[in-house]
Amino acid sequence: LDIMMTPISGWEFLEKLRSALIDTGINPKCLELEITESVAMEDPDFMLETLHKVRKMDISIAIDDFGTGYSSLSHLRQLPIDRLKIDRAFVRDISTDPDDATIVRTIIEMGRSLGLLVLAEGIETEEQRDFLVRSGCQYGQGRLFGEPVSADEFLEMVLGSPAFRTFVFDFLSRRLVHLMTLVDDVAFRRVDQRLASRLIRGRQPVVSTHQMLADDLGTSREVVSRILEAF
Repeated sequence: LDIMMTPISGWEFLEKLRSALIDTGINPKCLELEITESVAMEDPDFMLETLHKVRKMDISIAIDDFGTGYSSLSHLRQLPIDRLKIDRAFVRDISTDPDDATIVRTIIEMGRSLGLLVLAEGIETEEQRDFLVRSGCQYGQGRLFGEPVSADEFLEMVLGSPAFRTFVFDFLSRRLVHLMTLVDDVAFRRVDQRLASRLIRGRQPVVSTHQMLADDLGTSREVVSRILEAF
């Protein structure tokens, strides 16, 4: 979400941000606010205070158009940011202009040394992409990867992609492992409770512990199997 100077220049911005999170129900960790480097430098002290408050809301922060705002390294270190976005003006000629190539390498090295993610904007050729990969840039965006699309087209594209299906499969697999762990734990606790109850009353178990556990696990796993069929 791109943020301009006007809405972020007062306390109303934070209130609107909180209200938007409540109204939409979005997980704050899924939201990233982008401010330009020039905006971040316009009122450094106020921006530092505001961004720290935003960061406490679990919202990520990115510096957009980095390299055009003449920010100092000492100030950059103080900002609670997660990502640097290299301005497309430097990316455009990195394959042919040694100066731009040097600037981009320097930004990447600086960002990574500060523990920040680095993204290059405006990637349109394979040569640009290959240079950025060799230089250690972690993320990129641009027409090389896809043309701009509407929200509906983007959703259709994501849902139909093999990467999304792999993500869903991995997500459900992790959930299933967690669920089976809970099932096993419940079964063991049931056995312990039944054994304890019989021993307190001075009775011997009618069936072996292994059999009791097998019965409970069998029933629980049958329930899990039905859940999976529903999926």
